[in-house]
Amino acid sequence: MEINKDNAQRLWRERYGNKNDIVDFAGRNINFDDYGTQKVMYKGKDGKMRDYGWNIHHIFPGGSDNKENLEIVHWETNSDALDKPVYTILGVTYRIKKLSTGWYGIFRDSDSKRVDFTTTNN
Repeated sequence: MEINKDNAQRLWRERYGNKNDIVDFAGRNINFDDYGTQKVMYKGKDGKMRDYGWNIHHIFPGGSDNKENLEIVHWETNSDALDKPVYTILGVTYRIKKLSTGWYGIFRDSDSKRVDFTTTNN
């Protein structure tokens, strides 16, 4: 899947239906209309001040653009992960692990719980 606004928003609708506000795996709020926004605070289309910008994160660093390898995340979450197999965000350490399907998932180190799109916000 080519990563652009239309495809990113299509992926959002596939995963989250008509929800316009979700929380990414690191606990950051994101809004459907704020794809590609990377500002600390700004006025949204609804006139409210917020920081809900998001983009697409590759679960497996440097991996394919296949939907199974893509995670919808707040722009800061993506920046914090920096294409590393192990990273800490807001004091929580996450680790990328290979799944039996051959794809990869994001797991929280403290309890080994999988936290990517297949287990959250559904």
